[in-house]
Amino acid sequence: MFTKRQQEIINATMELLCEYGMKAVTTRKIAARIKIKEASLYNHFASKEKILEGVIDYLSEVVSNDILARYADKNSKGIEIIEKGYLAWCDMYTKNPAMAYLIINAGTIFREYKDLLEKIKGLKDAEYKRILEAVKEAQKSGDIRKDIDARSTALLIAGVFATLLINWMNSDKDFDLSGKSKLVWKNLKKMLAP
Repeated sequence: MFTKRQQEIINATMELLCEYGMKAVTTRKIAARIKIKEASLYNHFASKEKILEGVIDYLSEVVSNDILARYADKNSKGIEIIEKGYLAWCDMYTKNPAMAYLIINAGTIFREYKDLLEKIKGLKDAEYKRILEAVKEAQKSGDIRKDIDARSTALLIAGVFATLLINWMNSDKDFDLSGKSKLVWKNLKKMLAP
């Protein structure tokens, strides 16, 4: 969907948003980050707002193709689907910590851009819906306990992951997110077992 140069611009913008916040991110800083002239940015995006839209569209593309698709895996059932989705988020954030920061802090970063904030909310809602569907399937098949309602179980799974992610970011990524996620998932699975 994006050209190589557009991807460079999007990545630089995500990094700058994480480092400096929205108000400090300018087209001049974006251009400097990728070592091009500021005017050259406009060959790829019409404005800073269009670059920000590109950031959100890129996040949506990655989440849809890499994460939500794992919840739709026809070869997996119940708890396997939840695990694949959970670990896919960890892999994505390990490879691109800026995405983690942007998604977790979207309300603060994009507060002035309501339409962009709504797109991120849509991503989070889609994730929760997929987790909820997988939880219901896992309860139906007897993979996880049924004495806790599906909505609470889905929130628990999402909350555990969000807390782990926040701890990772607040520790300046000083632990292996992938390894820790696998350990946390193993223990969460035990807690959810029937």
